[in-house]
Amino acid sequence: MATAKPSAALFLIFLAVAGAATPPHTEALLAWKASLGDPDALSTWRNATPVCTGWRGVACDEAGRVVSLHLQSLGISGAAQARAERQQPPGRHTGVHRPAALALLDLSFNLLEGTIPHRLSSVPTLLLHVNLSGNYLTSIPEFVHTNMSLMDLSLNSFTGPIPGVLPPNLKYLDLSINAFTGRIPATLTRLAELRQLRVNGNNLSGGVPDFLGSMTRLRVLELAGNPLGGQLPPTLGRLWRLRRLDLKDSGLVSVVPPELGKLRKLQLTGALPASLAGMLSMREFGVSCNNFTGDIPGALLASWPQLISFQAHENAFTGNIPPEFGKGSNNLKVLYLFHNNLTGPIPPEISELKNLEELDLSFNLITGSIPSSFGSLKNLKRIALGMNELSGTIPPEVGSMSALQHFDVNDNKLEGELPTTFTSLRNLQSLRLFDNNITGTIPPDLGKGVALVVVNPGNNRFYGELPQNLCDGLVLQNLTTHNNNFSGKLPPCLKNCTDLYRVRLEQNQFIGNISEAFGIHPNLAYLDVSGNELTGQLTTEWEKCTNISFLHMEDNLISGSIPTGFGKMEILQDLNIAGNLLTGAIPPMGELLAFIQFELEQKFSLGADAKVFGQGIKIGKTGPVRKHAHRNHTRGDS
Repeated sequence: MATAKPSAALFLIFLAVAGAATPPHTEALLAWKASLGDPDALSTWRNATPVCTGWRGVACDEAGRVVSLHLQSLGISGAAQARAERQQPPGRHTGVHRPAALALLDLSFNLLEGTIPHRLSSVPTLLLHVNLSGNYLTSIPEFVHTNMSLMDLSLNSFTGPIPGVLPPNLKYLDLSINAFTGRIPATLTRLAELRQLRVNGNNLSGGVPDFLGSMTRLRVLELAGNPLGGQLPPTLGRLWRLRRLDLKDSGLVSVVPPELGKLRKLQLTGALPASLAGMLSMREFGVSCNNFTGDIPGALLASWPQLISFQAHENAFTGNIPPEFGKGSNNLKVLYLFHNNLTGPIPPEISELKNLEELDLSFNLITGSIPSSFGSLKNLKRIALGMNELSGTIPPEVGSMSALQHFDVNDNKLEGELPTTFTSLRNLQSLRLFDNNITGTIPPDLGKGVALVVVNPGNNRFYGELPQNLCDGLVLQNLTTHNNNFSGKLPPCLKNCTDLYRVRLEQNQFIGNISEAFGIHPNLAYLDVSGNELTGQLTTEWEKCTNISFLHMEDNLISGSIPTGFGKMEILQDLNIAGNLLTGAIPPMGELLAFIQFELEQKFSLGADAKVFGQGIKIGKTGPVRKHAHRNHTRGDS
């Protein structure tokens, strides 16, 4: 190993805590402070202040012995060879014969230079955690007897090979961002407890060794930024606990071994290597739920003629969607790129994927318009473009996508009208349009003879009536039209949709009898019809909505009394019926209500047996109040 001067700062601080006969080692620590030039950062270190309670960064055990030193980022420096260590005969160390009480030493991000003293590495101690990262240290001795479980030496100036002997009980070893050379040593296999190994950012070579596959306790393996070269060994497939594997910029010339498919907990990072294009027989490519970055190489798609599925969702890919997607395999059925950071327009070449069945580009930063050429995708069943920055109008050609079942463009900047061609989509099940600037009326025949399950045009600028056949299939579960200018009566089929789960109709101008519009909906959990012009009385059938937890009917023209059965709606947590024409007594509401919001008129009276629990209970003094302030508008809420 290269010769270097031991850091005086490190050596002296180790002497200060390494088992002096009489704790708390005040004089030794003060001598160490003096050797640093009495830095201002350690101004609390003085005889007049108790070591264990007043000294910065010092912690002691019940016996008054120093057990930890947190002295990171204090500008501590030192480079001269420690005289006390230099003058000792081999194998002897002045005044230090007992194991140290120190368990944690953190001197990270200071200005230490030279080598780690041999004294720190060779005498049995209780030292468990050592963090010397972010300094200018240049050499490491061999660690023989220490009980250390964490050693962070990253961001230093270490050179030469990685030491062949390291603390045998290590669980965490970080040697990253240094200048180590040579091969990754096989002696690492002696570290039977190692969970995390980081050697990225060095000059290591000789390939990724097979023996790493025997270190089955590894959770993290970072080898990136080394000129390793060679192939990726299949033995890594044995690391069943592995959660993170970083190999970017490591010069690999390799296929991805199928054995890596066994690593169910693994998250990969870095860029996709263009060399993967050489895997000409690729049929299914999946790298989802990792931390891949950079552009998606277009060469991959152009080189995989048999590809049927490309799934790269939930990563951190950037750049444009490669137009080569449309120039590659005619067999591609699934293209998932959602939850990335992709930008630019949707390439119209995607419309050349005639067999495409599922396209999900949601949760990106994609701009531009929806290509009208998408109308040629006759086999497409699902298209998800939500949570982007798309603009322009929805092209009428979408109505030609005869197999389409799910259309999702929520939370974009789309405008214009919903094309009447949507009534031609006879397989349509869900239509998500919320949080855009779409205007006009919804085509009156939408839903006629179709089994719509989800219809979400909320937070737009629609007006006019809802299609009266919207729920013809009687399987509607989710209907959200809130914050538009809809008017007229609700579709009569709504009353018979027994699977209704979530309905948001607030802030429109709907009219009609509320109890005629709704029926018995045992699965209904959320209903908000506030801020409309609904009339009628609350019938006893409302009591049969036993699963409802959120019920807002405020600011309508509902009259009559509150049915006594409302007290049986045991799951109900949020009730607002203010600003109506209700009269009579408030019925007992039950102790199981977690929260009830009442704002009632002055003509209401509390019955003798009425019990209203929760908070926020108010009695109003006026009649109906339009557009009440109590709202639950959540961006992107469907």
